[in-house]
Amino acid sequence: MASIIERKLNSLKPQARLYEEKYKGGIFVQVRPSGSKSWIFRYSRPSDCKQVRMTIGKYSDFTFDEIEAVSYTHLRAHETV
Repeated sequence: MASIIERKLNSLKPQARLYEEKYKGGIFVQVRPSGSKSWIFRYSRPSDCKQVRMTIGKYSDFTFDEIEAVSYTHLRAHETV
């Protein structure tokens, strides 16, 4: 069963300007005026604390569980030991 936030993200409509809606953590859905949606991941790089913004892919190409796994895997791969 979809959570309230998942239903909200599924129902996002295009607006005159590009906008982003937060899913959880550093995961966002970007909605373009054309109506296309993309998953965006933002995080702070541990080595220099620089903010990084990464486009993961099209909204429809990932489930909510997959997008969380991708973001977690990316963070783990870029941690410093």
